[in-house]
Amino acid sequence: MNRFSKNRYGIILAVILFFFLFSLALVNSAEASHSVGYPIGTVEITPTSAKLGGQVAANSGEIVSVYFDWGRQGCIGTKTGCSQRVTADPATITGTGFNYYHPFYYSLSGLTPGTTYEARAVGISHNSELYGKLIGSSETIWTFTTPKLPTVTTSPASNVSSYYAQLNGTANPNGFATKAWFRYSSTNPGSCSDTFGYRYPETYNTQKSLGSGTSSVSFDTAGVGLSHSRNTTYYYCAIAENSGGKSFGSIVSYTTRDVSTGVNPASGQIVLGKETAVSTTVTVTHVSGGPNVGPVDFSISGLPSGVTAAFSLSSCTPTCNSTLTFTAGGGATQGVYPITIEATDKYLSIKQIYKTTYTLTIAKRTLTVTKSSAGAANGTVTSSPSGINCGADCSEVYNYGTSVTLTASNTNGAVFLNWTGACTGSGTTCTVNMDADKSVNAAFGQTFNTKTLTVSKSGAGSGTVTSSPAGINCGADCSENYIDGTSVTLTASASAGSTFTGWSGACSGTGTCAVTMNSAQSATANFNANSPTTSTSPVSSVTANGAALNGSTNPNGLATSAWFEWGTSASLSTFNTTSPTQNLGSGTSAVSYSASISGLSSGATYYFRAAASNSAGTSKGTILNFTTVAVAAPGVSVVPTNLTVTPGDSCVAALQPTLSWDLSSAMWFSKGWAWSSNIRWISFNSSNCDTDNDGQSNGGSGCPVAGTGMSAYSVKIDSANGNFSGYAWSSRIGWIAFGDYNADGKIDSSDESISGAPCSGNCRAKLNLSNNQVTGWARVLRYKSFGGDRGWIKLSGTATNGSTYGIYKNGNNLEGYVWGSENIGWIRFNGTNYGVTVVVPTQSAYQVQVDSDPVFPFPAEVDTGKVASSGRTYTVPSGKLNYGMTYYWRAKIWDTENSESSWVNGPSFGTAAHQYPKVDFEWTPKTPSAFETVEFKDKSIVYGGTSISDWLWTFQDAICKTPATGCETVQNPKITFNEVAEKSNKSVSLKVTDSDGFSCLLNKSIPVNVKLPEIKEVAPKK
Repeated sequence: MNRFSKNRYGIILAVILFFFLFSLALVNSAEASHSVGYPIGTVEITPTSAKLGGQVAANSGEIVSVYFDWGRQGCIGTKTGCSQRVTADPATITGTGFNYYHPFYYSLSGLTPGTTYEARAVGISHNSELYGKLIGSSETIWTFTTPKLPTVTTSPASNVSSYYAQLNGTANPNGFATKAWFRYSSTNPGSCSDTFGYRYPETYNTQKSLGSGTSSVSFDTAGVGLSHSRNTTYYYCAIAENSGGKSFGSIVSYTTRDVSTGVNPASGQIVLGKETAVSTTVTVTHVSGGPNVGPVDFSISGLPSGVTAAFSLSSCTPTCNSTLTFTAGGGATQGVYPITIEATDKYLSIKQIYKTTYTLTIAKRTLTVTKSSAGAANGTVTSSPSGINCGADCSEVYNYGTSVTLTASNTNGAVFLNWTGACTGSGTTCTVNMDADKSVNAAFGQTFNTKTLTVSKSGAGSGTVTSSPAGINCGADCSENYIDGTSVTLTASASAGSTFTGWSGACSGTGTCAVTMNSAQSATANFNANSPTTSTSPVSSVTANGAALNGSTNPNGLATSAWFEWGTSASLSTFNTTSPTQNLGSGTSAVSYSASISGLSSGATYYFRAAASNSAGTSKGTILNFTTVAVAAPGVSVVPTNLTVTPGDSCVAALQPTLSWDLSSAMWFSKGWAWSSNIRWISFNSSNCDTDNDGQSNGGSGCPVAGTGMSAYSVKIDSANGNFSGYAWSSRIGWIAFGDYNADGKIDSSDESISGAPCSGNCRAKLNLSNNQVTGWARVLRYKSFGGDRGWIKLSGTATNGSTYGIYKNGNNLEGYVWGSENIGWIRFNGTNYGVTVVVPTQSAYQVQVDSDPVFPFPAEVDTGKVASSGRTYTVPSGKLNYGMTYYWRAKIWDTENSESSWVNGPSFGTAAHQYPKVDFEWTPKTPSAFETVEFKDKSIVYGGTSISDWLWTFQDAICKTPATGCETVQNPKITFNEVAEKSNKSVSLKVTDSDGFSCLLNKSIPVNVKLPEIKEVAPKK
């Protein structure tokens, strides 16, 4: 120690070693005066191995070599070669100070189980040694003993039955605390392990404790209900474990027993009153798995109230036979009951080896009563004991052998006649012995007290009344006698053309009627006749002075006649004209009919309705109207022609078509005065000489004598062929006609008769449209009053002095002379302050009507009224028309002479099926710069359930960005605008087409800035 202190300046070495065998700590050390040791963990030990451990503290920087000395008990320090020293792990430890301990270990192997060993820890520094001590021990050497495995044996199973077996085994703890358990399975594992099948007990804490002795101890599973099936081979082994580990017994097998079961018979019946008990035999027979069935316990469930059961076991080797007897007491109830029978293994009562069902019937006898013959509904049968009241309750069950008395009673006029079946005779009582199921019939006759029900009908209509119960069918059979108190239901059904309106008398209301016949009753059914049902239909075949009126009428089953009423206004007071009546018959479906009317005014509106009548009344349809075809008055010369439709712009004004027409100037008017020195002034036109609208002239300058002649006249020239027509007027000689003459020279029937004509063929006045020369003749109608050449006026010819004469068209003037015989003389067509001019009329006003009905009912859906305008187009205003419709239109015009044309129909036209697309789009950024990416987003809307099928973009001075090509046809493209010298607007348009092919275009202007400045990084100058 002095050398150790001198060399190491007081190095302190303390070695403490801990060694444990499971929970046993071997402590054999005394605390060194110069060191303190602490445990550092558990030392491991097995039957053939151990791990030694210690710890040491040394001065900082000091190196200590560490070892263990070990050997069998008593070897260390006593015998040479008995113990050995081994180098620890780690082999050396460098000190870090007095308070810092460093662990070291060594693992021993090849030890003998059940043997006691000793060991000590050694620390060496500069040839000095310190031996380790355990805390609290006064020894530096400690001992430890290696454990020994238990010895285990698997014994044969015992008490094997169908669902049970007791597993058995023995184990020697060999001096260490030992627990044991079993493993079993229906599958052979080959060798024992702690992993196959089922483990019993399942957990370590519940396993069998065998102590720590040195002799064998038995253990088993007696009374434990392990999981078993019958007739099955099982394999098991015993396992034991102590601190040295597990030991395994051999595999032993056993087979559970098999049984056959039965119940004979499987059903039985107890008839109450006849017997009280029924028996069957329950059998459990051994098949395999052992010499005998083994003890069996029987049980039963499902017994009905009032029934008991008892088992009588006769034997159990090799078959268990038991007689089972069911006994019914007074509380037993009739019925069929399933009884459950169980047999259980007596070794393990919860293990069922047999279960079946026995059907037990508890029976009584049934008595059934029926009634027959005329009085069956009113006769009654009762029973004693009670149970039958037939009436309603006509059957009952009785105990076997019960004597039941039946009694027949007469009620409501019924008379008992006799019994048949289980009873016979005509007495009102009969007795039945219920030794079997029985049936009895009671026959009843009937006496009646009747009341009379009488039905009548009223009203102009017709129908039928029937009854339930049957008897009345009125029609022909209108009364019936019913038994007093009977409830009779009456039903009224109207005939075709009639309506049932209700009951009176014993019934009321309009439904079926129920009458109780407690006295004589009478009821009346009221039927009204139906007037015809009439509707007015649109007219057809409309002409200038006629039309076909249409209607339909349902006669409703009565002879019906029909007609039409019409007038010039919707007021009923103007319906003063009717068509001839028509016979429509007496059917029950609508009959269509028409009537043609004539003598109407052209261009006039008329109102009409259909009417019909039968014996029940008169009906009239709704009032409709129509307008006759307008015929131009004499003097109308301009009409619309070439009527066309131009659809409105599809996107802006889809429902605003433009209607247009051309003008056809059929006639030119002559206007002004001619002069004859013989007959003076001749007027070639008059706007209106009929100031009081009576169809006759009222006189005045240029007019016929008052009360005579036409109210308006003129001489006209057909612009197509130059033919003259019409009349001029002279106050001296009357009418001068320019027309197409008959062969006898007459113009019409009012013309005075002449013979022959001054010309061959047609003598009509005519303008040669090529050279403007007038040829032909005119004539004074009443020539006889004036004499001379039969009234002829020659419009061109050669005078007696050889000079030629005639009139010709010079511009819009008729100039020259004509000759009209000595009485008329020369007539001059032009002179100072007078002359005859040719007027070519033009349009001064128009009226257009548009309607979805080609008949143009009043008022039309679109009607301009008279519009003063020479324009020949009309655009329908927005909001007047609808989508998906067919429309019709017509026009008429007034000319500059205030003449009115007839209506002329234009071509029909259709509107689009739905609204056109509403195109819109936006872009980002709002004010882009050149070469900056601009993203466009479509915001369009389509209608009519369609979808957008195509997009077509047009960009001014731009290129595609996304996609790089073809961006013009995608929904949301990206582009860049080309370079601009200064901020300017660029045009972008989008055309959208929907899945119906409807397309619209929208153009927008986008402001584009100059290119953004570029920023580049430049390296600094050196």
